[in-house]
Amino acid sequence: MQDLIKFEIVELVKEINKNEPRYICQKTENTLYRIYKDILTSEEIENISVLYRLIFYAFKVNPIIAYQILSGFLQFGQSDEGTKYKPLLDHLAIEAFDQLIELGGYAILKDCINNLRDNLTHLTLEPIFKHIVLRIVNQLYADEQEEESPDNLSDICYHLPREKSFTWGWFSYYIAEAYYIAKDYNAEPYYTAETYYNLNKKKMRHYLMNYRKLITSLRQFVPKDDPTIIIADTNMENKLKETWAGVLTGLSAAEYTWAAELINCIMDQTVEQQPIVPAPAPAPVSVSVSAAITSAEIALAISSADDLEYLIEKAIAKLQAQEEKAQEEKAQEEKAQEEKAQEEKAQVQEEKEEKAQVQEEKEEFIIIQSPPEQEKNKNAGWFDWFGWP
Repeated sequence: MQDLIKFEIVELVKEINKNEPRYICQKTENTLYRIYKDILTSEEIENISVLYRLIFYAFKVNPIIAYQILSGFLQFGQSDEGTKYKPLLDHLAIEAFDQLIELGGYAILKDCINNLRDNLTHLTLEPIFKHIVLRIVNQLYADEQEEESPDNLSDICYHLPREKSFTWGWFSYYIAEAYYIAKDYNAEPYYTAETYYNLNKKKMRHYLMNYRKLITSLRQFVPKDDPTIIIADTNMENKLKETWAGVLTGLSAAEYTWAAELINCIMDQTVEQQPIVPAPAPAPVSVSVSAAITSAEIALAISSADDLEYLIEKAIAKLQAQEEKAQEEKAQEEKAQEEKAQEEKAQVQEEKEEKAQVQEEKEEFIIIQSPPEQEKNKNAGWFDWFGWP
């Protein structure tokens, strides 16, 4: 099994070097399935580490491939085999997304989110989606507070969608509602979660209008640099060699060290068990008034963050329900239009048949009346010969 897993990872590297992202997501999911099929040992943990580090290697070749590998991790977590590992996979995916933001900036948002949506079922219910929305909301809030200091502003305002965008306008609804729910919640904390969950369309339009104004306002203060164009670097000097030893050597570079350490920390790769030594009794600690105040503030902040997270979860669930309802209404409308078109077609056909029947009856009547006329015309010649009138 280990040889097969290593073979699949090397084949994945070949696909990355060829810049072919088409089947990367499915291959990543299949490899994870084989890794988690058996009992996890140090070799399986190494395989997971290599697969995880490939996300950041692929980003240098073609960012789309990196998003496909990331989708493969999340897709395996949605499967029946990966359900029990889903919290771990979600944590790894969130850490990977944050690192991709560090590497490519907010310019990666559009392609990353669209790739996740294309590959995952119900992306809006995934923890990584909530994390992305929260990160965007926090950055927008920070930028809004720093409008008077343009040097401290980010360029996120140039990388967020408008609601009319054909490719990812759907995402603007989640940003707008989450952002203004957070603002309203902080300003009026006596509102309940149901108040925000039952937002009507008028309130949503108001949020979108303020969202557009915010983006336009920030763009006035943030200079627009040349657009970040990430071109696939198929001629990289430091391409991974397409052997298992070459892959391990290439991914042992310093830039991937943090990812390997993260996997080792989470998966607990230490095989040898250390003897358990009883910990000494803790010495009494005197708590000062300032320390007590700080602890209270921290507790309050954590509580507020949990409440805000709950509200945003409700908002995301609401928008998901609205989207499904809109799709259902659209399907019903299309069905009604189709039935109406069929009825009109049937009515036109019926009228056509009635006209044809009337024309046929008219022709039959003419045929019945025509013989006496012909006979009259025939006898008229004899009358003329005899000189009769």
